[in-house]
Amino acid sequence: RLRLIPCHALLHIQHDLTELWRRAQDEDGPAPAPSPTALLVWRRELEVFHRAAEPEEAAWLRRLGAVTVTLEALCGELAAGRSDQAAAARAFELVGRWAGDGLLLVAA
Repeated sequence: RLRLIPCHALLHIQHDLTELWRRAQDEDGPAPAPSPTALLVWRRELEVFHRAAEPEEAAWLRRLGAVTVTLEALCGELAAGRSDQAAAARAFELVGRWAGDGLLLVAA
């Protein structure tokens, strides 16, 4: 069973902050057009991290933030429209990313 650590937030913002920060360094550059982005923010001890989350990942993060999800359910739903091999690879990618970021708790 998978669930997210309590000290995280998934924010829906109107601009890609990575692009805004890049352009802030170039004072003469035009402001970027709005580009709605899901921004994941979390904390490990006293250190704060953030990164953009693609739409499919953001949907799973919202779901994991609300309920405990089994790995079996994650794999089963990722299999819709994908081969078994592609679904397994995507599940491994997502769970590996979340574990590496320190976002996952293992629920009993």
